[in-house]
Amino acid sequence: MTFNNFPIPTKAGFEALLVEKAQDVATDATRAETARDDAQGVLPDRLRRDVSTLLADTALTYTADQPGTVSEGDIIRTRAEGAAFLVLIDDATGPAVESTEGGVKLRQVSGPMIKNMTVRIPTDYLSLQEAFDGTAGLVPNGYYITVHVESGPLTSGLTLRRRDCQHYIVTAWTTAAPCDLPLGEDLFLLDYSQGPTLAARFDMQDTGRDGIQLRNASTFNVGGEAPFGVRNGVINARRRGLSLARGSFCNAETARFNGAGSIGVSVGGGSWLNFHSGEAEDVRAVDDGFGNMGFGRGLYVSRGSFVNATSAKFNRAKGAGVYANHGTRVHMGTGVELEDCGIGILANAGARVVAYGCIVRRASNDTPVSDTSFAAGVGIMARDGGEVILTGSSLTIIEDCDGNGIRCDAGLVEISGGATVENNGGSDLVVSNGGIIRTAGCTTTNSIDTNPAVEDTNIPENGMFNIRSGNGVIYTPTADRLILRRSVVNGSGATVEIPLPDAEGIEIAITALRAADSGQALRMQVSTDDGATWVDGAADYSWVFRRFQAASAGPTEAHGQNHEDTAISITGAVPTSGNIQNATITISLSRPGQSTQAQFSWHGNMQASNNVGLLNGAGMTKSALAINRVRFFMSSGNLRTFRAALYVKRP
Repeated sequence: MTFNNFPIPTKAGFEALLVEKAQDVATDATRAETARDDAQGVLPDRLRRDVSTLLADTALTYTADQPGTVSEGDIIRTRAEGAAFLVLIDDATGPAVESTEGGVKLRQVSGPMIKNMTVRIPTDYLSLQEAFDGTAGLVPNGYYITVHVESGPLTSGLTLRRRDCQHYIVTAWTTAAPCDLPLGEDLFLLDYSQGPTLAARFDMQDTGRDGIQLRNASTFNVGGEAPFGVRNGVINARRRGLSLARGSFCNAETARFNGAGSIGVSVGGGSWLNFHSGEAEDVRAVDDGFGNMGFGRGLYVSRGSFVNATSAKFNRAKGAGVYANHGTRVHMGTGVELEDCGIGILANAGARVVAYGCIVRRASNDTPVSDTSFAAGVGIMARDGGEVILTGSSLTIIEDCDGNGIRCDAGLVEISGGATVENNGGSDLVVSNGGIIRTAGCTTTNSIDTNPAVEDTNIPENGMFNIRSGNGVIYTPTADRLILRRSVVNGSGATVEIPLPDAEGIEIAITALRAADSGQALRMQVSTDDGATWVDGAADYSWVFRRFQAASAGPTEAHGQNHEDTAISITGAVPTSGNIQNATITISLSRPGQSTQAQFSWHGNMQASNNVGLLNGAGMTKSALAINRVRFFMSSGNLRTFRAALYVKRP
C-alpha cells in the first residue's frame, strides 16, 4: 500500500519499527556506558559490563586470596542487562551451567543481586565519591555495600545530597588512614541525607576542613568493627572533627575526634549526638586557612541540642573542654575527664550540664586570644542562666586550676552527693551577679569535714553562707544548724584575728594551740570596727575560769577571775615550769552584732608540763558592744601554732 509512491506501513510494521528504534537507543546507551567504564578502568570484582564480557572473563577464580576470588554462592551481576549469575562449585554440570574463560561455573538466576558486595579504593574506584555514585542501587534493602580504602592517602572527600546511604560501610586498611584534602574540603559532607557507617579512623593531617559535617536532618553512624580494634572517627581535622547542624543525628559511641584545629565535636541547631565513651582531646586553636582562628573547644553544644557524653574524654582542649550554650542539654555520666583545658566546663545562656563524677584538673590561663567566651583557668563555670549539676559523691574532683575551681556568674551550680574542690589558684568557690552555688558534702582547700571553708570562697570575711549579698549565695546544708565553717591557721606570731559575722550563735573551735613561752595565759580581745581598734581598757572585761590539772600526787585545781581586766583570760597562767604544749578549746557566744554585753563561754582541754588539764570558763565585755572581730594572743610571748574553725548557727 502506497501513497504518492511512498509505502504506508502496516500496524505490525509500525510496531516493529518502534522496537528497532528502542533497540538503537539501548545500544547507544550501552555504548556510552561502556565508554565511561573504559575511561574509569576495571569494574568492581562482583560486577561486569555485560554478559559477553563476563563469559570472556579470566580474572574470576576459585583460588583463595586473589583479587578475583569467588566461592560457591557468590553473585556476579552485569551492568548492561542487569542479569545476576550464581557461582557454582568448580565441577558443576548441566544444561543451565555456563563457564567463564577462566573456568568459573555460573548459572543465571532471576531477580536482583542478593549478596552483600565490597568495592575497593583505588582498585575499583579512584575516590569515595566515585565508589558511592558507581554502586548506587546495586543491592536491595537489607544488604550492604562495603567501601574499603585499601591504600592512600585520600585526596578528595564524599558529598551526599538528598541520598539514602545507610547501607554503606566505609573501612580502611590501617589504624589511621591518611588524607590529603584540598583546603576547605570536608571528608564527609551530608545534606538532607542518611549517611553510611564509618568503621575506620581517618587522619586528615591538618588538611581540608571538617572531618564529618551533617546538615539539615542528616544522619551518620561512627561505629562498627574497625581494623586492628582501633577507635573509629576522624582525627587532626583542619577545623572540626564532627559537626552536626539543623536537626541532624549521629551515633558516635567510642568514636575519636582528637587533634581538631578548632572544635573536636560541634552540635547545634536542635541536633542529637550519642558520644558515649568518645574522645575529643588535644583540640588546638589554629587558623583554618581562611583567616579564622580556632576556638580550641573539645565539645561545643548550642541552640537546643542534646548530647550524651557519658565516660567521654576532653583533655587538653586549648579552650573550653565542654561548652554548652543557648538552652542545650549535656549529660555526662561516670568517668568524664577534662584535664589541662583552658576551662573545664562552661554552661551559658540557659544551658544545663549534668555530670556524674567528672574530673577537672589544671585548667590553665594559657588560652587563645580569639576565644573570649569564658574566664580562663576556671574549672567549672555557670553563666547567664547556665546550670551545672554535679553528682557522684567523691568521684567529682575539681583541683589545681590556675583560677577558680567553680565560678557562678548569674547562674547555678549544684553539688549533690559531694565533691572535692581544692588547691585552685584563686578561690575554690566564687559567686557573682547573684549566682548560686549549692553544696552538699563539698570539700574545699581549708575545710576539714565535708563543708566548704569560707576563706576558699569570695564571700566577705564578715559574711556567711546561706545569705544573699551583692555577689550571690553559697548554700551549705549541715547538721546541728551549723552553716558556716571558717578555718584560720597561723604558724607563729603575736596575734591571730578572726572576723565574726552577725549571727544568732557562733562557735570558735581552737585546735593545735601551742605557746612559745612558759607560764603564760591565752587571752582574747574584741573589736567593733573590723580590727582598726581593739577594746583594751583597764576595766573592759570580766572573766572567770576553772582548770583541773593531772599531777603525780593527784589532780590539782586551778581557778581564777578578774572583774576588771584589759582582756579575757581563757586558760589562766599555766604552771611556771611549762608552757601550753597542746590545747583544744571551743568558745561559744551569741549575737555578736547586737549592741549588748558580749558573753563568752568555753570548755576544752590543754596539755602543760606533760600533764593534761580540763578547762571551763566564761567571760564578757563590761560595755554593750556590737563586735565583729576577735583576736587571740598570749599574755607574754608568741603563739607557736594556732588553728581555729568558725561555726555560725542559723539565725
